[in-house]
Amino acid sequence: MSEVSLEIGKIILRIESRNEKFIVLIKKDYRNFLVKNYPQEDLNIFISEKKLSSGNKISVEKKGRDFILRGEKFRALFDRRKRFLNLYADCNQSVFNTFLRVFYSLILVFYEGVLVHSLGLARANKGYLFVGPSSSGKSTTAKRVRGFLVLSDELVILRRFKRRFYIFSTPFGGEYQGVRNRGVLLEKVFFLNGDKSVKNEDFWGTFLNFLSNTFFFPKDKECVKRVIRFIREVSLRFKGIRVNVLSNFEDVSRLISS
Repeated sequence: MSEVSLEIGKIILRIESRNEKFIVLIKKDYRNFLVKNYPQEDLNIFISEKKLSSGNKISVEKKGRDFILRGEKFRALFDRRKRFLNLYADCNQSVFNTFLRVFYSLILVFYEGVLVHSLGLARANKGYLFVGPSSSGKSTTAKRVRGFLVLSDELVILRRFKRRFYIFSTPFGGEYQGVRNRGVLLEKVFFLNGDKSVKNEDFWGTFLNFLSNTFFFPKDKECVKRVIRFIREVSLRFKGIRVNVLSNFEDVSRLISS
């Protein structure tokens, strides 16, 4: 039996498998998120290699008190009470990465957090979130910005600790490479859009932008309520700023620094 521990978004995962080569691949692909000395884990994952048919749509469904996760070449059963997940999947990096994204969209609900389609930047222990869908300029900004640490150019974890909101890097990146495990206090929120003007959003504008860019699959009513409640609290704390980084990059740089 081989194992590895990862820390993503201040949540420690202990992963076990009889496939030693696959654990080696996980260690390589997630090397910047490895945890040494095997501390007390938050969740346990056991991977069983199994060839599953392709074409399955991603879904997260509740069955009793457990959750069933399905996707392209993976199936998993998560026992929330025991904090244990059995994963049946093709043992390759692409399948595991997709599974981990879907799993985090679920478990963050119970850790006061969400996954957001966004670019996360950090400087001087302060975080800046650029929320937006594909082709909105997240990766372009990550490549052009100077003096900032890039947390992710695709999916950033947003969590609350004692009434304060933090953003965390993830291994779920897009084009930008070299992301390291880091978390910082959220300072400002920007929404990427096609307009050339800079505009301050009100509560509803902030709420709807966050809601439409939250990476979330569970259909369970309790989970949905938790996510909506969390996004409401974020929107009350931060009023987002609408910007277009593709045409007004210098203006955005000034907004960050102001």
